[in-house]
Amino acid sequence: MDNKESYGFTLEEDGTKSNAPVITSVEIDKNKQIVKPGETVSITVSAESSSGAKLAESGGLNFYAAASDIASDAANKYVRLKLDPADNKYHGTLLIEDMYPCEWYVSNIIIHNEGGGDHAEDYSFTEGANYPYYIQVYNGDAFVNPTYEVNVSFWALNESGQYENISNISKENVERRKTLKEIGVTFPTVSSKYQGLTQIGWMDYSGNEVTADTPILENTAYLSIHAKYDKGVWSARYNYPDSTGNWKTAFQPVTFEYGETYGNLVKKAQGYVPEDVTKEYPFSNWENDAYQADGDVVSAMGNLHFTAKFSDVNYIQYYREYFNEKGSASGLGVYSIPVKEGTNTADAIKMLNNLALPKMYAGLRFKEWVISSASNNDIVENGQYFRLKAVYENCLVRYILNHTKSEEGTIFCQVAEKGEKVTALTSFDGFGEVTWANAPEKTFVVNEHMTFYGTAESISTDPSKPSKPSKPSKPSSDSKDDAVQQPDSKLPDAAVDRIVQTVNNAEPGEVFEITMGTKTVISREILEAARGKDVTLVLKMDGYTWTVNGMDIQAADLRDIDLRVIKHTSNIPTSTVQALSGGNPTMQITLAHEGNFGQPAKLSADAAHLDFLLMCVK
Repeated sequence: MDNKESYGFTLEEDGTKSNAPVITSVEIDKNKQIVKPGETVSITVSAESSSGAKLAESGGLNFYAAASDIASDAANKYVRLKLDPADNKYHGTLLIEDMYPCEWYVSNIIIHNEGGGDHAEDYSFTEGANYPYYIQVYNGDAFVNPTYEVNVSFWALNESGQYENISNISKENVERRKTLKEIGVTFPTVSSKYQGLTQIGWMDYSGNEVTADTPILENTAYLSIHAKYDKGVWSARYNYPDSTGNWKTAFQPVTFEYGETYGNLVKKAQGYVPEDVTKEYPFSNWENDAYQADGDVVSAMGNLHFTAKFSDVNYIQYYREYFNEKGSASGLGVYSIPVKEGTNTADAIKMLNNLALPKMYAGLRFKEWVISSASNNDIVENGQYFRLKAVYENCLVRYILNHTKSEEGTIFCQVAEKGEKVTALTSFDGFGEVTWANAPEKTFVVNEHMTFYGTAESISTDPSKPSKPSKPSKPSSDSKDDAVQQPDSKLPDAAVDRIVQTVNNAEPGEVFEITMGTKTVISREILEAARGKDVTLVLKMDGYTWTVNGMDIQAADLRDIDLRVIKHTSNIPTSTVQALSGGNPTMQITLAHEGNFGQPAKLSADAAHLDFLLMCVK
């Protein structure tokens, strides 16, 4: 060849095939036994090369301490494994010294082929994810066995083929390795509501069998147990524009035989087309948000995410935030418009700005939309989401009475110019005296939109009908926190978008810490991004932390959730508090959210200076 230096090639590995060795057996001579300082533990691992390559001369495994109150650098013991040509097995030894007195379990085993590349990393083997290889390290008589608060939820398919929660059980001070039977958890009786399926047992989200003998480990302190049927069931979510311009979501179950491939499952699911899908352009296919190869064997449970694709166009979805005719601060739904394939974000934003304006609160002067999106030069993707926030030249002052999480309440408004001094409203038609959560001054200067929240009894204007007093949850006289959701309780749109993108790109098992500060509402978009994924969201708020795992998010209709904890409440009778606390300092707290969260969530409160923390759940 002439000019050889001008040519090159790229070698790409087929990512659908793994050349990792397969671990065939593990032997630990003192498995599950008590060991003490000075003793040794022998480990033997057998492995086979799946590609015919020669096994590497060495490997390794890690023992991790089950106790949580030790430094991370002292909670891990690495054991080097060396391949013995005599028996073609890996051997290693752990010397028991400087190890915290608690359970130490094998968390992972790593065996390479010669030359590196893929490696076998497997702690469960054929026994599920129960860490079957462990030792109990004693230091004299000292041994620390962790205890957990265990929350078990049972799920079964409903008539629509969606998993729904049917039972919840909570247990406190459960020692590690206690079984569900030993802590008194009984399995509910289930009749198969979804036509054509028969229940054959119970499983966790990963498909591992769960029985009365399943042990409680730290990672199962929140255990979601799902009914297992004679066929597997995945939930398919279909996003599409309907014939009226709304952006819709539909859910359908997809059943399959165990051992079936991911590619076959997707083909089955793509046969569904909603009746109300838009006919403006010919429907082409469902774009799959795939994260598995077609040849992969399907796990027992999972989710498929599809977006409708149409010939020659992409549909984008948008949501508009503005003050509507009643003074409500939210839009009325998610809508869609078609754009030509290849349209960039800047042109899409121009199209959104040219849409007819919705009806807004009388007296407000609309200026422009602030639109959150990707870079202006990026090509618009099918199904891309845009959030439009209205900017006004003047301001709206709102007084909202009897607001709850489920009901908007009654809104009274004043329109004011920026810098204008206004007099606060003091009487409201149809209501008596108001108790304010954030009381307005008698007069105040308006430079931005403002909202005041209060509670009041309704007064009937019809003399033939008695008044119906409302029953708001009022804060105690010494309350240090507002008893209603604050107007700035949501993270900024840009922060939500960043979190959603990060979760969408997450690897299984990742943990994300989200610093909420004074913000208390976790957005629907974040929950939707995490739903069905093995990712953990740790929401750090002002003095407390919420922890949610995506695999536990099962609700089909997700909404924003206010996770605010109201401190210094007085919902529990004083006599009960004194009896429980024995006279020690106490603080009562109440959750702002009313009703079911839709998924298990763990609350950790900073109560370092209190002996008792009492919660009232509404």
